Amino acid sequence: PGAPRHLRPLRGAEGAEMAGGARWLAGGAASASEGVRAAFEEFCQIVRGGTLWTAEATRERLRELREDASAHGLTGSRAFPGLTALLVKHRETVARNSRLFTCLYRYAFFILREIPEKNLMLPVAEKAWGLLLEGRFPLLPQWISFVRECGRVAITDDTWTQVLEFTRQVRSDLSDFDPLGAWPVLIDDFVEHLCAGQCDRPGMAHGAPGFVADFPHQAGSKRSSRDPVLDLARQVGQLDTDEGTSEADERGERKRVRICERRG
Repeated sequence: PGAPRHLRPLRGAEGAEMAGGARWLAGGAASASEGVRAAFEEFCQIVRGGTLWTAEATRERLRELREDASAHGLTGSRAFPGLTALLVKHRETVARNSRLFTCLYRYAFFILREIPEKNLMLPVAEKAWGLLLEGRFPLLPQWISFVRECGRVAITDDTWTQVLEFTRQVRSDLSDFDPLGAWPVLIDDFVEHLCAGQCDRPGMAHGAPGFVADFPHQAGSKRSSRDPVLDLARQVGQLDTDEGTSEADERGERKRVRICERRG
């Protein structure tokens, strides 16, 4: 049977705040910004209703949405004006509704990629992080500088998603970061980089106040999100990019090597 052609609308406060944007498929959006907003509403509907359909049906709906958005010039860096307008218009809503912000953050990765790219090019990711995480992530300048210096050319779906989780689960002083948790290697390297910088400062000897290189192991802190929308969006993202679990498997293997090196 597959997925129904017309999805149920968003309900509750989220639906009331985001309603009103006719889909460009139904006659064309009045502007590119409205097209980006309409695509966002459709994306949220797919993500929120993803448990109702098979993986294949969810993947197909996302593929159709992205192709339609691309055909109307709404993907890639061209989506930034609409994405900015969307965030400005609903800033108060996403500030008090973490699930809606999760959808917006996930949508940014979805809409800012050019077809057929699976990853987000670094300059675009940097600009998107600046737009979405300003005021939410105290370490944002250091993070962007670090990723740039690493020589990365693109950001994967998993890393994009886990940066949001990092901002929510780890304090800005890194005192509750678990180095053995299932974070992407890039985030592990970022934390080690910050700790090395702290240790090199005058008065920041090992054991001094503010030194956080010896992280306590936080039981159960291995990337278990408390946001069901993020959990579902992560699955949707894997379907959309056809990444499956290969990246997670590779990350797990590299993490096991790191653990052995530390224990050795």
